Order: sequence, then structure tokens, then C-alpha cells
Amino acid sequence: MPTPNAAGWCPFANVDHKSPNFWSGYHTRKAVVLHIAQGSYESSRIWLTNPDSGVSSHFIISPEGEISQMVSVFDSSWANGLWWDFGAKRWRAPRLDQAHAPFVDPLWPDIIAGVNPNRYTISVENAGWSGKPVPSAQLDAGVRLLRWLAELFHWTYTPSHTLIGHKDINPLDKAFCPGPSFDLAQIAARANAPEIVIRHYTALVPCPIFEDRRPDAPVALGGTASLVAGATVETDDLTSGWLHLSDQLGFVPSGAFREVS
Repeated sequence: MPTPNAAGWCPFANVDHKSPNFWSGYHTRKAVVLHIAQGSYESSRIWLTNPDSGVSSHFIISPEGEISQMVSVFDSSWANGLWWDFGAKRWRAPRLDQAHAPFVDPLWPDIIAGVNPNRYTISVENAGWSGKPVPSAQLDAGVRLLRWLAELFHWTYTPSHTLIGHKDINPLDKAFCPGPSFDLAQIAARANAPEIVIRHYTALVPCPIFEDRRPDAPVALGGTASLVAGATVETDDLTSGWLHLSDQLGFVPSGAFREVS
């Protein structure tokens, strides 16, 4: 899985449209928040990078599956803000007149009282309109991004906890966001599943096939499974120096193989 550079920019995202609207650093990381932009990809990206808009998001995804990153994952974007009323000890909607803003009761159980949610969430905008069908390319790109974020921040996605919609933070103003086309349970299940990438390797030396990822593991198929030098294998996983053979026979050490495709 690609890793970010030291500044927190995703290696497979377009980073040509950075936003000036953010706070440096973050409090912690508790969840990814999915949004619907209520606009096109380009117009929404322009708005989220406009210094006069007062809003931003870490990412936005186009219907065709392009991902743009506008704020570093190590900084705080301005997408989920609420005002904390210290006297009433309740949240208020984000209004210029804070004293008379309506109270909001977030649905998200993991919100931190008194700490702006922007400080501990990653925001992902999706170009489009609430309730409209979401193209599969856009959903696929979102799952790829969620997998990358999960590896970076050591997340397992649970709907209503580590994967939420904007409506879970602000059900007063954002009840439509991201909308019924985003099935959080299905998205979380896909993002939590291992990414399957088929690759082909050639054995450099004769090599046994092991039952699991351990050098002292039993050899598969009663000790008779082995590969001769020059044999080509199809793999669907590379973890901790071991290749998993896609025909389910077992595992081989990656150091004994050379990738051919």
C-alpha cells in the first residue's frame, strides 16, 4: 500500500489544488466523514480551495474516480465544524451569530465534548447530489482511499463510529449528507476487506509451499508441495515477506521469487 510523504499527501491523489482553509495539526483521528458536495467536481473543488469560502475538505472524489487532495492528512480541514456552548454544555450549529445559533444534538456517539470535530476527523467530499446514484468508479475510488487511510491511521471501519456521514455530526443542517446512495455498512465492509491484486512471480530457487506465513510452518499438502526453480506462480497477497498463492495452496517466501507481471 503506498505511504504518504512526510507532509501527509496521498501518493495516488491529485495534489495540484491545495486549500488555504485549514488548521495546522490535529487533535487525534477518530473517523472518516463522507460528504456529498451538492455540486460538480470542478465547481466544488474551486469552492473548497477559495480562501473566501471558509470551508475545505481533505479529499474530493469525481464521478469518474479521480481523487483530489486539498488538505494534508496531518492537518485539520474545515468541513464538520460545530460551536460548543460552554454555558449550556451543548453544541450549536455553525452560524456567524454563535450566541443565537440553534442547538444541535450530534448522532455520532464518539464526538468529543468541547472539541471541534474538524480536529479529529478526515473529510472526504464526493462530487454529485444527495439521493442521486453514485457511479461505481466513484465508490471504488472511495474504497481505495479508505483502505489507504485505514493503513495510515490503523483503523477498522465501523459504521456510526469510524465511518460516518456529515449528518451524524450535524443532523440539523446536513441531514441529506451524504445521502441514501452511500451505504456505510457496505462501504465499510469493502474497505475492511483485503485488496486483491493478482501478480505473477517466478521462483529463483526450488521452494516448498508452506501452510501459513512462518518459516517453521508445516509444508502444505503433506510435505509434497514444492516449486522448482523457474516455476511461475499467481499470487493475490503480499504480506510480511510472504506471497499467498491464489490457487489457495499456501504461502511462499517472497525473497525466493522475482515478480514478472
